Amino acid sequence: MTATPAGQPGAFTTLAAVSPAIPGRLTINERTTVATGYAMAQFLDGTSIAGRAPGVRGAAMMAANLADPVSGRLGTTLTSPPNGSATSTLGAFISLTNALAACTSGADGCEALRSATTTPLSGRPANLIESMAHMAKSPEHDPAGLFGVALRRPVNPGGLPLPPVAWTLALRFDGGGGLLSGPGNFVVGSDGDIWVNSNYEFNADPRTPVCGSKYLFRFAPDGKLRGGRPITGGGLSGAGYGITRDHGGNIWVANFGFAAPAPGCPANLQPPHNSMSKFSPQGQALSPASGFTRGAMDWPQGMTTDRNGSIWAANCASNSLTVYPGGDPSRARNIKVGVEQPFHVVDNGRALFVSGLESSSIAMLDLDGRPLRAPITGPHVDNPLGLATDARGNVWIANSGVITMPCPDRPTGTGSFGSVSALDPAGKRLVGPLRGGGITIPWGRHHRR
Repeated sequence: MTATPAGQPGAFTTLAAVSPAIPGRLTINERTTVATGYAMAQFLDGTSIAGRAPGVRGAAMMAANLADPVSGRLGTTLTSPPNGSATSTLGAFISLTNALAACTSGADGCEALRSATTTPLSGRPANLIESMAHMAKSPEHDPAGLFGVALRRPVNPGGLPLPPVAWTLALRFDGGGGLLSGPGNFVVGSDGDIWVNSNYEFNADPRTPVCGSKYLFRFAPDGKLRGGRPITGGGLSGAGYGITRDHGGNIWVANFGFAAPAPGCPANLQPPHNSMSKFSPQGQALSPASGFTRGAMDWPQGMTTDRNGSIWAANCASNSLTVYPGGDPSRARNIKVGVEQPFHVVDNGRALFVSGLESSSIAMLDLDGRPLRAPITGPHVDNPLGLATDARGNVWIANSGVITMPCPDRPTGTGSFGSVSALDPAGKRLVGPLRGGGITIPWGRHHRR
C-alpha cells in the first residue's frame, strides 16, 4: 500500500508492507517506509513489489520486526533484547526515519534525501521507498551525507549521535535466550525458515567450559523460533559448519562434536565426532539416536547436496569425503580427497569443489569423487574455509589466512588475516585475493543458484 504526502509537489511516495494478511487498519509513515524499503530492497521496482515465493512473504514478516504496520510504531523486536539499547540498530533506524521526515516536511529536504541516497549501484531514487532500498543495498555509501539529512528534522528522539560507518540494520535473534550457543552455519528451508546449527551447550558465563550442543534451531522468516523450542534427537552432537537441504526439503546436519576439551567437558561426556543427522521439513528426526555413521564419518564439517541429490560431507580428520548417493546411507562411500583438513564442499553444476584448510588448496572432483585436476593452490587460496557458487557457476572462497581445525589435533596456522577469491566454473583463477572492506578471518558463504 502506498501514500503520497499532501501538498508536496514531487514528494516521494511512502509505503508499508504487511504479511501474511492485510489487517483492518494500516499505518503508513516514516517508520513503516524505512522498514519496508530495507526488507523489500531486492524485490522492489518503483513502488511495485514482486518476487519468488517465499521471499516476499518472509521479507514482509521481517519488516514488521522493525515497524508495526498496524500502529506505525517501532517494532517490538527492534526495541527489545537482544536488540534495543544493546546494539546501534535502533538508533540507526530512528535516524533514517528522521531523514525521511526531512522530505515529508519540505521539498528542499526531499532533494537533499534524493542526493544522499543516489548510489553507483542503484542510481537516483524516484521515491522514498526506493531511497531506503538504495541504502539497504549500498549501506556504505556516503553515511555522513544521509546523516546530515537526518539532522535537518530530528523529530524522533533517539537517533545516532554520530554518522555510522554504514547504514546497516542488523537484528539479533537468539531463540528466546538461554539455548543457542556458537551458531555454526545455516540453511534456508523450502518454506523460508532458517535452520541453524549450534556448536555448544549454552552457559551465561562465556568463560565456563561446556560440552557439545544437542540442539538444531528452526527460525521462521520473522525470527521466531518454530514451536517455541529447538529441535533435538537424530544424533545431534556439537554440529559445526555442516548443514544442507536435500531436494525433498529434508535437512541434513554434520556432527563435528564441538566441546571444550577435558577437563572442561568431562571425558565421559565428550560428544561423538562421527555422524550426520537428518530431519524432515517439519523437524522430525529421520536418523537414529546415534545419527548415520556409515561412510567412515570422521570429525565432519561442511556439507552439500549435489545436483543429483547425493549428500556430501567433508571429513576434517581423515582428509576424505563421505557421500550418501541419492541420500541413501546404506550406499555410503568414503573418498580420499587430496587436500588436508577438508572443510567445505560445493557443487557448481560442473564439478565438486572442496576446500583444504590446512593444505591451502582446493580439490576439484566429478560427481563420482574422481579428481578432475591437481589441487588448486596459489596466493588466492589461503587456509580456505567456506565456499559458495554464484548463478554463473563461479566459486567464491573465504580465505581465513590463519585458521586450522582441532580434528582432533590442531596444526599451527600462519599467514595473513583473510581475503576473498573466486574461481571460474572451470577452476581457473578469476579474481583475488581481495582484502580490505573490513574482511577479517572470513568463514562464511551464501549459496545462490
